[in-house]
Amino acid sequence: MTVEESYRQYVEQTKSAEAAALLVLADLRREVMTPPQVAELLGVSPETVISWIRTRMLKASNLATGPRPSYRVTRAALDDFLDSRAL
Repeated sequence: MTVEESYRQYVEQTKSAEAAALLVLADLRREVMTPPQVAELLGVSPETVISWIRTRMLKASNLATGPRPSYRVTRAALDDFLDSRAL
């Protein structure tokens, strides 16, 4: 079990706000993320994140050399995306 999984389990068991905050901070420290990681962080589906990437709402790099994309999203790109959607 990873540290992140351990924190998630602790948060689920205790409903601790402090543990949840630590988990969010750990997620925010990721500099480069895959669409599923972004989706988990934002509480949406990976398909939604990929849709945002394809419609250029969320900037991402495609690391693939073949026909199947392999997107990566930087923390800065995610911050820009979230700022653009802020109320």
